[in-house]
Amino acid sequence: MSDKDRIAELERLLHEVTRKSERLREEEQRKHERLLEEDRRKDQKSTLSEYLYYCHFHIYLKLRLPPPGHGLPVPATPVDGKFYPKRLLPWRTFAHQRELRFNDLRAACAQDRRFLSELDTKIIGRLFEGTIAEYISDLWNFERFAIEQPVGKILAPIWDDKGLRGRYPFADIRVKSAGEMPGFGEHIIARETRPYGFGIQTSLDGSEHYAFVFDYQHDYVLILIRVFNFMITYGVSYGYVAAGKFYVFLYYDPTEPRTLYHHLCVPERVVRDAANEDDWSTHMSNTAVAQLASFCLQSLQSEAAEGPDLEASTQAAKESLAIWGRQGYVSEDSETNTCVRRAYNKPAKQYCTQACLLGLKTGRHLANNCPNVQFHRAVGGNEQHAIDMAEFTRLVNEQLRRDPYDYCELLSPWGMYGSTGVLFKLELAPYGYTFVAKGTTATLLCSLEHETNVYEKLHRLQGDAVPVHLGLVELPGGYILPGGLRAVHMMLMSWGGQTVKEGKSPGLSLEVQRSSEAVRNEGIYHDDVHDANLLWNEELGRVMVIDFDYAKILEPPKHKTVVDLSKKERKRGQKRVVANCPGKAKVLDSHPEAL
Repeated sequence: MSDKDRIAELERLLHEVTRKSERLREEEQRKHERLLEEDRRKDQKSTLSEYLYYCHFHIYLKLRLPPPGHGLPVPATPVDGKFYPKRLLPWRTFAHQRELRFNDLRAACAQDRRFLSELDTKIIGRLFEGTIAEYISDLWNFERFAIEQPVGKILAPIWDDKGLRGRYPFADIRVKSAGEMPGFGEHIIARETRPYGFGIQTSLDGSEHYAFVFDYQHDYVLILIRVFNFMITYGVSYGYVAAGKFYVFLYYDPTEPRTLYHHLCVPERVVRDAANEDDWSTHMSNTAVAQLASFCLQSLQSEAAEGPDLEASTQAAKESLAIWGRQGYVSEDSETNTCVRRAYNKPAKQYCTQACLLGLKTGRHLANNCPNVQFHRAVGGNEQHAIDMAEFTRLVNEQLRRDPYDYCELLSPWGMYGSTGVLFKLELAPYGYTFVAKGTTATLLCSLEHETNVYEKLHRLQGDAVPVHLGLVELPGGYILPGGLRAVHMMLMSWGGQTVKEGKSPGLSLEVQRSSEAVRNEGIYHDDVHDANLLWNEELGRVMVIDFDYAKILEPPKHKTVVDLSKKERKRGQKRVVANCPGKAKVLDSHPEAL
C-alpha cells in the first residue's frame, strides 16, 4: 500500500471515529434531554388524559385481591325486610351515556395542566403496592384514594365552565362516605341499615341533596338487593357497587318499579396500554376514575324524591315491590306505578324576625321590621298580633297533623343535620308566621324535651343570643326522611341565621365569645360549641348559639361549705348527675370543675 493509500485509509478511519464520537455525543445529549424531560414531566401537573393514564397504571393496577376462594372477610349482608326487584336487566344505554358525559369532561378540562403529577400518582400507588387487600377496610381506603378523590378532581372544571352551565346547573357533586355525614341518628341507625356512602349534589343556591347511593361488594346478589333498597328509601334513581377491580352501576326507573338495570364495569380487562395519545384516547373513558366521574354527571339528570314525593314513591314501592323474606312476586301480576303525587304548598315567605316572634311569644306589639307583618296584624289594623302564643302552637300542631308536607319543607336533606335532629322551614297559613323546626324521631324525643328545658332557662336571651323557642309539636304520621326514618316530633324556633366560620375576622371571634359567655352566665354549659352550632344573625348583628341537646344545666352556686362537702362526696365516687336521655348527663354542679 502506497503512502497515499495509507494516508487515505487513516483519514477514513479518523473520519469514522469522529462520526462515531459525534453520534455517541448526540445520543448522550438526547438521553440527557430525555431524562430531563422525564424528570420535568414527573414533577409537572398533568392533563386529563395524562392523569387518567397515571391513575390507572400507577394506582388502580396496584391493588391486589386475595385469590379465588380466599375472599375478603366482610360483614354479613342482611336483606330481610328489604325491597327487591323482580327483574335484573342490562343497562344498555350506559355506554352511550357515559361517552356523552365523558366528552363534556374532556371539553371542560381541555389540555389544561391542573391535575397531580406523575410522581405524585406513583407515590400514592406505592401505598397499595406489594400488599394484598386482606380486610374490607383495605378496599375502602383504596376506593377513597385511588378512585373517589381523583373523581372529585376531574369533575371540578365542570362547575366553572359557563358553556356547560345549562347542562349541569350545579356547584358540585362529590362522593361521600357515611362516616363523613353529619351525625343525625347515629344513636338509632345501625351500620347495616344505611349504605356505605352517597353522591351529594350541591345546587347553585348552596342546598345539598342526594344524587346516588353506593356500597362495597359483599355477596354479589345480596348486595344488589341492599343497594336497590337504599335507592328506593333515599328516593334516588342511581346507585353502584364497588369491589376494587370491578363496578356495577345501577339505574332504577320509577315508571318500571320492578326492574333494576345494571352495567358491569371491569376496567382491568378493557383498558390497555397505548403506544400513542390517539390510541389512549379510545381507552381512557373506560378507566375506573373516568367511569365513576361520568356516572356522577349522569346522576345529575334526575332529582331525588324528597318530602311528599318521597312519601308517595315509598308508598308506591310498598304496593309494587316484594319484600325479601316476607313476600314474593306473583308470576303474572301486572306492573304499574301507583305513585300519586299532588301539589304541595312550600313555605315561600321570608323568615320572621326575632323581634316579631319574641313579640308573639311575650304578648308585645307587632314588629314593623318583619317582612310578614301585614299577615300577622289583627282585624282593624292595630299593632297587636292576630293570635297569641297558645293559639299559634295549637294551629301549627293542627296544620302538621292535617298534612305534614303542606307549608313544611326539609331544609337541605344532606346538609342541615344535627346529631339528634334535622331542620325544617315552616309557614303558618294564613297568618304568615315563618320559622324553623328541629325534627326528630320518637326515640330522640327526650333530646328535644331537654333542649326545651334549656331554652326555658335561657328565656332572657331568646331573640338575642339564642333563637326564640316556640314550643313542641307532634306529627302522628311523621315526615319521611331520606332513608325511611320519620320525624314525628318538632321543636319550633325562630330562624337564627347562617352558620359562621369562626376565625375569619377578629370581630367575629369576639362575637362568638360574647354569645357563648352570655349562655354560660345563665347557667348553661353548652358542651358542643363549634361552627355548625353558631349562627350569624344579620338582623341583630351578633352570633346566636343553637343546638343544646348536649348542654348541661348548672345548679346555682352553693355556699363554700356545701362546695367543700361536694368535693368530699366526689372523692368518695359519688357523682350527682341527672340524665334525661340515655347516656347524656344533664345537670352539673356549678363548681369550676364542671366548667
